[in-house]
Amino acid sequence: MGLGRSKAKVQDRNRGSRREGDLVSDESYDSGRTRMTVAEAAHALGISESAVRKRVKRGTLEHERAIDGRLMVYLDGAATTAMGRDREFDESHDAWIERYVRGLEHRVEHLRNELDQEREANQENKRVIAALEERIVELETSETAPVEPERRELNHSTIDPNDAVLVEYFITAGAGITAAAVLVISVLNGQVILAGLSAGLTLLSIASFLIHWLVFRSGIDHKQGRSSVSRIEAPESLQEKPRQDSQKKKLPLPLDLLIQFVIVFVVVFGLVRPFVVEAYWIPSGSMIPTLEIGDRVFVNKFIYRFTEPERGDIIVFRNVDIPDQNLIKRVVALPGDKIAKKNGKLFVNGKPQKEPYTNKELPDRSSFAKTTVPENHVFVMGDNRANSADSRYFGPLPEKNIEGEAFLLFWPPNRIGLI
Repeated sequence: MGLGRSKAKVQDRNRGSRREGDLVSDESYDSGRTRMTVAEAAHALGISESAVRKRVKRGTLEHERAIDGRLMVYLDGAATTAMGRDREFDESHDAWIERYVRGLEHRVEHLRNELDQEREANQENKRVIAALEERIVELETSETAPVEPERRELNHSTIDPNDAVLVEYFITAGAGITAAAVLVISVLNGQVILAGLSAGLTLLSIASFLIHWLVFRSGIDHKQGRSSVSRIEAPESLQEKPRQDSQKKKLPLPLDLLIQFVIVFVVVFGLVRPFVVEAYWIPSGSMIPTLEIGDRVFVNKFIYRFTEPERGDIIVFRNVDIPDQNLIKRVVALPGDKIAKKNGKLFVNGKPQKEPYTNKELPDRSSFAKTTVPENHVFVMGDNRANSADSRYFGPLPEKNIEGEAFLLFWPPNRIGLI
């Protein structure tokens, strides 16, 4: 019994020594490892404290209890070195984020300052504009006050140029309508000269009507478009402008109309009628059915200055026997052509001609021997072959006698068209 008790005491003493050995000091017992708390180990390993305790229970981490009862774990040098690097990286990353945030704050502050400056500049501009508008109103009031009596006095003695233009505008319109009426009446009565004159007067009246209208409109636009800013920049010049306008001399209305009439007369009789276009009246039936008695045609008087006559052209020419008389016929043969007629059938250079324009109600059965058309001559015949005095009687027509080509039948209205 004594021996057993002593053995038990020895065992209890050994157990006590082991318990005392478990309670070691806080210092690391291995220089290659680091002794730290659970929280420090969790931060070093990048895991939670509960995960560290789970590893301690599984025996994957070396550990011990400190004197104060805290759980202490041991980590090797590689883990602590990585922890240091992570701490340095975290610190550098945090410093970069902090610098970036400070830069953003500085940028925002700079933008706020610029916005405030722009707002102040806008407010200053608004104040300047308001001051300028007030100054404009003052200048307009000071300018209009002394000028108004002057204008009233001028209105008693002069006529506004725009009013004069408006009067001429209506007079020209009336003249154009009158000229158009005279044109219609002269055409109906066969007055060729009067028709040409009235046609030219109508055209010129229309042109004058448009010019006066444009002048009148430009005068209104000029009045409405006066800017107050220009008056501020040069008030003296604008004060002198009404005086300059009043000093401009305008032709009296009767003299203006007389000048327009002279221009019409010169244009019609000096240019249009001799060289451009002239109206002719058909007095006979030699061109039936193409042209009836009483028809009116326009003749192009300048075309043969640029081209030669062609077969089928209807021409107006001076009579070879009576130079003061004008005739109208159709060209059927040109210089150098050999022309003949047999039993009413026309042959040119030995070929029979198709002539749908001749008068079939009164057919022609005449004949004549082969004839050669001389140079600078044409052979003309009427469409009403049985009742036409043409080159069969007075011979080939000299080209110098040709006045022009009839191209338009303009009267009566139901027969209007190109010839």
